[in-house]
Amino acid sequence: MPTCWYILYRVFVRVDGLVVKLRDTRLFHKFQTNEIHIDVTLKELSINNDSIPSHMLRDPTMMNDRMNIVNEKEGIARYYKLILDT
Repeated sequence: MPTCWYILYRVFVRVDGLVVKLRDTRLFHKFQTNEIHIDVTLKELSINNDSIPSHMLRDPTMMNDRMNIVNEKEGIARYYKLILDT
């Protein structure tokens, strides 16, 4: 029987010749608790048409490892804990 749920919500934006952006939002909830854990990460990579093969530019999973977290010290990579009323 399941004891929790986990959701990955991914938004991938590509502007040809300029930039690739990726926003991952992860949600986790363990049953029998009143907490939902939320992790949000924004990644970005400046590109030109010759720097990365075109098949990689269409696949967010392949691009994820090449990208850098944007403004980490300004809080763009964020972690939240949502407490639900019981």
